[in-house]
Amino acid sequence: MQTTCSDPMPRLGGNTMPCANSFLTGYGAHMVAVGTSAAMRVSSIELRRVGQTNVLGRYPFHLHRLGDAGQSSYIRGSSIHESYYRCVSIHGTNLATVDDNVAYDAIGHCFYLE
Repeated sequence: MQTTCSDPMPRLGGNTMPCANSFLTGYGAHMVAVGTSAAMRVSSIELRRVGQTNVLGRYPFHLHRLGDAGQSSYIRGSSIHESYYRCVSIHGTNLATVDDNVAYDAIGHCFYLE
Protein backbone atom coordinates (compact mmCIF):
# COMPACT_ATOMS: atom_id res chain seq x y z
CA MET A 1 0.00 0.00 0.00
CA GLN A 2 1.34 3.42 -0.91
CA THR A 3 1.32 6.22 1.65
CA THR A 4 0.07 9.63 0.57
CA CYS A 5 0.93 13.01 2.01
CA SER A 6 -2.47 13.24 3.69
CA ASP A 7 -2.07 10.06 5.73
CA PRO A 8 -1.86 10.95 9.45
CA MET A 9 0.42 7.97 10.17
CA PRO A 10 2.75 6.95 7.32
CA ARG A 11 3.51 3.24 7.18
CA LEU A 12 7.05 1.93 7.02
CA GLY A 13 8.15 1.08 3.51
CA GLY A 14 5.56 3.34 1.89
CA ASN A 15 6.05 6.56 -0.01
CA THR A 16 6.56 9.18 2.68
CA MET A 17 7.30 12.16 0.44
CA PRO A 18 5.75 15.46 1.57
CA CYS A 19 2.72 16.97 -0.12
CA ALA A 20 3.70 18.40 -3.49
CA ASN A 21 2.68 21.95 -2.57
CA SER A 22 3.81 22.10 1.08
CA PHE A 23 6.48 24.61 0.04
CA LEU A 24 3.68 27.11 -0.59
CA THR A 25 2.46 26.98 3.01
CA GLY A 26 5.73 26.43 4.91
CA TYR A 27 3.86 23.90 7.02
CA GLY A 28 5.55 20.54 7.59
CA ALA A 29 5.89 17.84 10.22
CA HIS A 30 7.80 18.29 13.48
CA MET A 31 8.99 16.02 16.28
CA VAL A 32 9.20 17.15 19.89
CA ALA A 33 10.13 15.52 23.20
CA VAL A 34 8.90 17.55 26.19
CA GLY A 35 9.53 17.22 29.92
CA THR A 36 11.84 15.31 32.21
CA SER A 37 10.25 11.91 31.52
CA ALA A 38 10.49 12.18 27.71
CA ALA A 39 13.21 11.02 25.31
CA MET A 40 13.89 11.20 21.59
CA ARG A 41 15.87 8.41 19.96
CA VAL A 42 16.29 8.93 16.24
CA SER A 43 18.84 7.50 13.83
CA SER A 44 19.33 7.18 10.09
CA ILE A 45 16.28 9.02 8.78
CA GLU A 46 15.79 11.71 6.16
CA LEU A 47 13.49 14.66 6.75
CA ARG A 48 12.44 16.92 3.88
CA ARG A 49 10.14 19.95 3.94
CA VAL A 50 9.61 19.82 7.69
CA GLY A 51 9.14 22.42 10.41
CA GLN A 52 6.62 25.26 10.36
CA THR A 53 7.73 28.72 9.23
CA ASN A 54 7.87 31.21 12.12
CA VAL A 55 5.80 29.02 14.45
CA LEU A 56 7.59 28.91 17.80
CA GLY A 57 8.46 25.36 18.86
CA ARG A 58 7.64 23.74 15.52
CA TYR A 59 11.10 22.55 14.49
CA PRO A 60 11.98 19.29 12.71
CA PHE A 61 13.75 17.90 15.82
CA HIS A 62 13.00 19.60 19.15
CA LEU A 63 14.27 18.55 22.58
CA HIS A 64 12.34 20.79 24.98
CA ARG A 65 13.19 21.07 28.67
CA LEU A 66 14.28 17.50 29.24
CA GLY A 67 16.80 18.60 31.86
CA ASP A 68 19.32 15.85 32.69
CA ALA A 69 16.87 13.29 31.27
CA GLY A 70 18.30 14.31 27.91
CA GLN A 71 21.02 11.76 28.60
CA SER A 72 18.87 9.04 27.02
CA SER A 73 18.10 11.11 23.89
CA TYR A 74 19.99 11.11 20.61
CA ILE A 75 19.68 12.27 17.01
CA ARG A 76 22.24 10.41 14.88
CA GLY A 77 23.13 9.88 11.26
CA SER A 78 20.12 11.73 9.87
CA SER A 79 19.53 14.45 7.30
CA ILE A 80 17.24 17.47 7.20
CA HIS A 81 16.79 19.48 4.04
CA GLU A 82 14.41 22.13 2.74
CA SER A 83 13.36 22.86 6.34
CA TYR A 84 10.75 25.54 6.86
CA TYR A 85 12.10 26.48 10.30
CA ARG A 86 15.44 25.45 11.76
CA CYS A 87 16.68 21.83 11.93
CA VAL A 88 17.55 20.76 15.48
CA SER A 89 16.50 22.82 18.51
CA ILE A 90 17.69 21.98 22.02
CA HIS A 91 16.16 23.99 24.85
CA GLY A 92 16.76 23.36 28.55
CA THR A 93 18.18 19.91 27.84
CA ASN A 94 21.48 18.48 29.07
CA LEU A 95 23.56 15.50 27.96
CA ALA A 96 21.69 14.73 24.71
CA THR A 97 23.75 13.45 21.76
CA VAL A 98 23.47 15.02 18.31
CA ASP A 99 26.09 13.61 15.95
CA ASP A 100 26.81 12.67 12.35
CA ASN A 101 23.85 14.64 10.95
CA VAL A 102 23.63 16.75 7.80
CA ALA A 103 21.36 19.76 7.30
CA TYR A 104 20.90 21.98 4.25
CA ASP A 105 18.60 24.71 2.94
CA ALA A 106 16.80 25.72 6.12
CA ILE A 107 15.01 28.89 7.15
CA GLY A 108 16.68 30.23 10.31
CA HIS A 109 19.52 28.74 12.34
CA CYS A 110 19.92 25.07 11.58
CA PHE A 111 21.33 23.93 14.93
CA TYR A 112 19.74 26.05 17.64
CA LEU A 113 20.78 25.79 21.29
CA GLU A 114 18.90 27.67 23.99
